[in-house]
Amino acid sequence: MYSPGQLLFKDTNPNGGVIDGVLNWTGSTNESQVTGYRVYYRTKNALNVYHHLGIVGKRADKAYQFTLPTLPLDVVEIGIVVNNSNGEEPGSWPIVFMYDNRLSDPLTSVSTTSNLPVPSNFEGQLYYPQAGKIAGWLRWEVSSDRNILLQLAGQTIYFTDANGTKLQLIGSALEPPIIDNHMNYNGLNINEPIIIPNGATQIAIYSVLESGKENDIPAYYPLPPTIQFTDWDEHSRSIRGHITWNQDNNESNIKAYYAYFTGYNVSPVEIGHVAKGAPWRLSIPTSIMIPQGANFISIYTMDYNNHLSLYGSAVYIQDNYSSYQVQYALKQKCFTGITAIDIKQILLTLNNPSNPFSQISKEDTQVLLSLIKPIMTAN
Repeated sequence: MYSPGQLLFKDTNPNGGVIDGVLNWTGSTNESQVTGYRVYYRTKNALNVYHHLGIVGKRADKAYQFTLPTLPLDVVEIGIVVNNSNGEEPGSWPIVFMYDNRLSDPLTSVSTTSNLPVPSNFEGQLYYPQAGKIAGWLRWEVSSDRNILLQLAGQTIYFTDANGTKLQLIGSALEPPIIDNHMNYNGLNINEPIIIPNGATQIAIYSVLESGKENDIPAYYPLPPTIQFTDWDEHSRSIRGHITWNQDNNESNIKAYYAYFTGYNVSPVEIGHVAKGAPWRLSIPTSIMIPQGANFISIYTMDYNNHLSLYGSAVYIQDNYSSYQVQYALKQKCFTGITAIDIKQILLTLNNPSNPFSQISKEDTQVLLSLIKPIMTAN
């Protein structure tokens, strides 16, 4: 009840070796006895010391932000603690593991070593909030061997092409606090969209020693299928249109694709599904309401044992709420570079196999026709 909500850390400095930024969180469900929140950090070699950073007073909107100073490079976690009027610190203490943003670092030759743990058992959800950009989160297991973990600085993360060639540094996931008898996890949070370099098809994660040497074998995590959706409905919190996505990299055990409304801390709501072998698209010909709390459309796969994949590939719902927004979105989607849309251009678009208009409705046809500029006649 008194525990703070979701805690997010963003390293705003894109150069490696400098960790600073901002911390955001939501307030406790019940703040009646809360006077504020204390922010602290711990370091790898002194886990018993809680370094005090500051206190943020209670806010009516429960939206909190704390600007962090430059932190030491051996920092392993940042946490927040609830303070109440009695000086107590009730509730759980949410923490975030540390991440060094390295998007501006150049690719350089790195010394390698062997036999370091290869990250495994991935969980996460990456999605494309904008064309050519990616956001989301990943989590992976590293090792349960304390002696190995003590040698690690963490994992270095890159965009790579299909052959594993490094294209760009993303960042370093610093090794989190080591807890005996617990499987060690680490992760990556991309809270704001980052640009995907040309040719990138996957993310490579290398374990790295304190000396900077990388393991010679990385783990690879494929970028999710590209999902696209344009809202043709001009009313807030309702949508219609056409969901499209790329084929999964391996369809050998896939029976069908399922589309769901998804969001943080809400139960998925099914939109529809298509069998494998059908075109990778799903039409919503009539308007449907967006469930409360949902802000994504996610595509899941179902295997031949009728099990859905744990995590789907998601696209953020750009909810249009005016005819102008719908027209602008359709021009950007289907008529890029065309200044004067006429009936010929619309017919070409409807007949283009790459456009998902297999179930276009009369209402959608009227929307397309509304894009035609009227012919002005001279008096």
